[in-house]
Amino acid sequence: MGTLLVPPKNLAEQDTFAETIRKAANVGGHVQLETGVYPLELDLPGGSKGLVITGAGRDRTFLRSMVKDKPVISANGMWYSRFIGVAFGTQEPNQTSAVVNIDGAVDGHGHTVQGNSFYDCTFDGRGASDGVSMSDYAFAMCLMAGNAGQGSENTFINCHFIGAKRACVFIMGYNALNNQFIGGNCQQYERCGLEMIFGSFHVLGMGFQSTAGLRQLDNNGWDIWVGGGGVGDSLSINGCRTESLRFMLGNGAQPPMITNCNQRLSMKSWWANQDYAAGDGVFDGKDVYRCLTAHNSGDRWDKGLWLKQNFDVVNILSGVMMNNNWQVGSVSHYHDLMNPVAQVSSEKNSRTVYKATRDDQIITVDAQNGPVEVHLFSADGVPIGHKVEVIRCDRPVAGKNEYSVTVHDQQFNNDPVWSIPLTIRDRSLVFRALGGGTFPRRYYLIGGLPVPSRRFVE
Repeated sequence: MGTLLVPPKNLAEQDTFAETIRKAANVGGHVQLETGVYPLELDLPGGSKGLVITGAGRDRTFLRSMVKDKPVISANGMWYSRFIGVAFGTQEPNQTSAVVNIDGAVDGHGHTVQGNSFYDCTFDGRGASDGVSMSDYAFAMCLMAGNAGQGSENTFINCHFIGAKRACVFIMGYNALNNQFIGGNCQQYERCGLEMIFGSFHVLGMGFQSTAGLRQLDNNGWDIWVGGGGVGDSLSINGCRTESLRFMLGNGAQPPMITNCNQRLSMKSWWANQDYAAGDGVFDGKDVYRCLTAHNSGDRWDKGLWLKQNFDVVNILSGVMMNNNWQVGSVSHYHDLMNPVAQVSSEKNSRTVYKATRDDQIITVDAQNGPVEVHLFSADGVPIGHKVEVIRCDRPVAGKNEYSVTVHDQQFNNDPVWSIPLTIRDRSLVFRALGGGTFPRRYYLIGGLPVPSRRFVE
């Protein structure tokens, strides 16, 4: 049973309340809060450890900064602390840091952030005075200290982050690793939901709702932004649902596995006899359009007054995507770790020879500038059953500088030398390494597009 506190009634009680939490942070104490609003602008002592704050529920216990641009809680280092059933907010939007700002090592003393837990909490970046103006960040970790602040193994369970101009959650640092977001929601943000620079996190079953019209596109925002560098840690993004336009931007140093995620866009469709302003967006079930000129829509949709928006819903350099559903937007996935892709471009007026590696599973060939030869890896050097698909991606036209693409393999179909062309009609071929025991190894052509399947097996 911790120290039980009730909402302060005056400035003196506010000071006493804040001091009680500071003392608890020094000794790993437990503070319990009753229902009500607690005015608080708290700087925790450096290296706070084991602090526990328990509220009566995030719809009943409110910790609220009443001073403009002052976080509810600022910490310079925090370990193994827990926050349960509390709503964090501000009277005025915080435009210099975050509603809750957990940092470390900002004064050079080596304090870090590690192993903290947040359960059933709300971080609200909308100013309570009007409920519309938004803070830059609802929650920030190592905003200033970066790598020196660490920021690892922190867990957020069923937490909601609401209202942010830049990001609902911001975490930075090569040492900010293995943070967890389980359930919960990010909503009402004009740029990003979760923004991670350099570190790593795992996101399970979280909802995303930017609900900002086209501003997410205009601000180069994403539900999940991982656009910086990294240390090679993989990310898990599983079972998430988004109502936003853009779900995830990734980079090569933090390859994600995106599975079982789906998009259900919240943008309204076009309506008749509706007044539209320049910049408004509508969704026709397939594409998103931007209003170019303020007008009344009348009884017919004049698409000459609208511009179709082309954008990526997912853009990752490497990683894995499985069993996802996207309503709108393109997917840019440059290096599929489940199906490694090699891209072969031709040199102008010369023959290009590409020698496949043992890891290649998809080889795309562009022969617009000259002929290309693809030499498959030796069948003896890959596992039995290894599959390689070679795709001609330049879509040649007969009689118009159609350069040749030829696939070679010395053991294909058990012949000493075998080659097969990729033509205008037959642009995609799949080869498989078979064999085992007394059954000889060989490459096996199992299909082509758009011609019927063919097999070269005796």
